[in-house]
Amino acid sequence: MIEKFIVENIERDITRYETVENLYKRYLLFCDFYKFEPLTKTKFHNQIKYFAVGATDKRRRKGRENKVCRWGVKLLPCKY
Repeated sequence: MIEKFIVENIERDITRYETVENLYKRYLLFCDFYKFEPLTKTKFHNQIKYFAVGATDKRRRKGRENKVCRWGVKLLPCKY
């Protein structure tokens, strides 16, 4: 299931990043559309790390304090 989410929604782009929060929101839409039972946010993030989707970035930067991001990924336009 998570593999299908990655294929349909995520594109690798070394110059971009997405917050885990934004990825999880899209994942919830994906699960609702396909009638899947969604993972918790923690389990979702662990699965994203397992499938090597981007690199984790926890550095503090202006405008996104205390937010975990995944570098090297870009969300595709939403179709749900």
